[in-house]
Amino acid sequence: MDNDLQIILKNFLEITRTRFIPGQEDLITKFLLELILLHKLEGRVSQDLQHLEDKIQSTNLTQTLDDSRYRNQLRFLKQCQLAKEIVNLFQRHNFNEFPILIKGISIYGLTNQAYHIRRSVDMDLIYSDPASLVSLLMEIGFAKINEDGISDHEFSTMVREELVIDIHKFIPVFGYSEGMLKKALRAEKHIFFESFTKLTSDKISYSDLNQDAYAVPNFGGMRVPDVHYQVLILCAHLFKNFVHSLFHCSSGIILAELLDIRDLLRRPSFDVRRFELIITSNEKSTSVNFARELISLILGESSLQELAYDPNRAYPKFILWNGLMYLPTRPNDYIYSNYSDFTERLGAESFNLRGRDTKILIPDIEAFNSHGVRQVNLMTLKRQSDQLDIRIELINRPNSLSCDVIEMAFEGKRCCFSFDGSNIEVEEQSEGCSFGFTIGEDQGYVIHIKIPVGVLSTPFVSQVGLVICVTRWGDGPLSTLIPVNILL
Repeated sequence: MDNDLQIILKNFLEITRTRFIPGQEDLITKFLLELILLHKLEGRVSQDLQHLEDKIQSTNLTQTLDDSRYRNQLRFLKQCQLAKEIVNLFQRHNFNEFPILIKGISIYGLTNQAYHIRRSVDMDLIYSDPASLVSLLMEIGFAKINEDGISDHEFSTMVREELVIDIHKFIPVFGYSEGMLKKALRAEKHIFFESFTKLTSDKISYSDLNQDAYAVPNFGGMRVPDVHYQVLILCAHLFKNFVHSLFHCSSGIILAELLDIRDLLRRPSFDVRRFELIITSNEKSTSVNFARELISLILGESSLQELAYDPNRAYPKFILWNGLMYLPTRPNDYIYSNYSDFTERLGAESFNLRGRDTKILIPDIEAFNSHGVRQVNLMTLKRQSDQLDIRIELINRPNSLSCDVIEMAFEGKRCCFSFDGSNIEVEEQSEGCSFGFTIGEDQGYVIHIKIPVGVLSTPFVSQVGLVICVTRWGDGPLSTLIPVNILL
C-alpha cells in the first residue's frame, strides 16, 4: 500500500477512536466503512485490509468492500460499453467532433490503473453542441429526466434503464472575491457571514479540452482530457465540493480525488510549465492552490513548487444558505467533521436531554452576529416528554425588513422556514419537526420549534450539534447564529 494511503487510514483510525470506546467494535467497523466509502477509497485499500481489520478487531471490512468493488466494476464495464456505443453513433452520423468524457472513469482512461476505477453513478460528457448530443442519445433509447433545479453548467441529464449521462455546457471553476478573503482573515472563531454572490466564477470549455484530448482504446476511442486538464478539472471539482458543501460541517471533498491529483502530477507526461499556461484566472489558481494545500496538509507532501503560492491564503466554506461561512482549522476537518465538532469549537452551550435540568436559557445570544444588530431577545430549550421545545423571542422587526428566515441544521438534517409577520412558509422540514409563532409582550414575535428526540438521535455519536440561524431579509440580510450542543 502506498504511504499516502497509509497516512489517510491512520487519520481514519484516529477520527474513529475519538468517537468510540473499546468494546464498540461493531460501531467502529460501521464508522470506518462509512469513511472509506465516503471518500471512495474502496478500490485502493484492498492490499492492507487484513492489517486494518487487526487494528480494529473486526472481520467485516473485507466482505463489504469486496462487494462495493464488485458493483463498481460492473458499473465501470457498462460505462465502457456505453462509451463505445456513443463513439459508434457519432461515426455513423459522420460527425467531425466527438464528445469528451470528463471526471468519473476518465482518470482510468488516461492511466489504465485499476485503483482509478471508483464509484461513479453517471457518465459526464461535454460537447460543443449539447442539443445535438441529446438528439443522438435519444436515438439509442435515452430520455431526458426532470430538469428542475439543473445547474447552470449542465445542459441535460439523460437516462436509459440504469445508465445516466450528465451533459455539460462547461465545467465551472470557483474562486473568492477579495472582500470575502479579507473577511476570512479577520474572522473570529473561524466563522463569518458572506453572500453567495461574492463567489467569483470561471469556466473550462469544450474548446479548451478539444485540442489535446486523448482517445482511449478501451473506450472505443472515446476521448478524455489530457493530463494537464485532468488535474485542473479535479482541482476545480475538489474546491467546488468544498466551498459548496452546505448543511453539514464536513468539507465535502473526496480523498480519492486528491490521490488522483497526486497520481497525475507524478506521471511522466505532466509538465508543470505546460500546466501553468492553462491556469489563466484567479479562480483556476484558487482551485489548484487549494488542492496543493490539501496535499501538504493531509499527505505531508510538497507539490507544484514552481507555481506562485500565498501560504497565508484562507479557504472558507459555506455552511448555510444565509451565508454562514466556516474556516476549517485542522487536517481532519477536511476528512470528517460534524456539527458537534463545529458547535464545540464555538464554545456552544450544552443541553443534556437526560439531565435533571429540563430547561436552559442560552446566554450571550448575539455572540455570532453578521452586522452587530441585535435581533434575538432570548432563546430557551426545554425537554417535554419525547420532544425538544425551542423558543426564540425575536425583537420587533423594522418595516424596512421584509421577513425572517429560520434555518436549523443538525447532523444530516435541515429545516428552513420564512415568517412574514402573519404566515409561516416552510421550505424544508425534517420528519416530525413543527413550527409556530405567537406575539410577545413587546409586540415582537416568538418562534416555537418542536423536534422529536428520536429525530435528534444519530448513529455513532453521543451528542449532536444543533445550529440555528435567524436571518432578517431586506437591505441586509442580517443574520444571527445560535449554536447548541445536545447531549443524548
